[in-house]
Amino acid sequence: MCIFSGSVESVSDTRIFARLFGKGAQFLAYDMRFVADEAVAMILPIPVSPGAGENAVRFLDLHHYTSLFDDLSKLFPSEELSVPVLRNVAVAASGTHASSAYGG
Repeated sequence: MCIFSGSVESVSDTRIFARLFGKGAQFLAYDMRFVADEAVAMILPIPVSPGAGENAVRFLDLHHYTSLFDDLSKLFPSEELSVPVLRNVAVAASGTHASSAYGG
């Protein structure tokens, strides 16, 4: 989840791709749309090894690769999930239980 340095009106169409790459390395691609009345910076907290320093992260400018997430989605086709029909199954009634301060 990203953070903005100022107020934004809306954030939408967030897409994230993350994969491990070798020992201790990871690729992360992040895309989203936002609306703001003024210029803001997007801050994306990412974990690094303690003491790794500024060189632990390398950024690649992929703004010219406009079909990146479309191409990535082709590598991971979604499958239609179906729910089996259950017939003659008895369902036991269960009471409601409060589990936090919000319960009554």
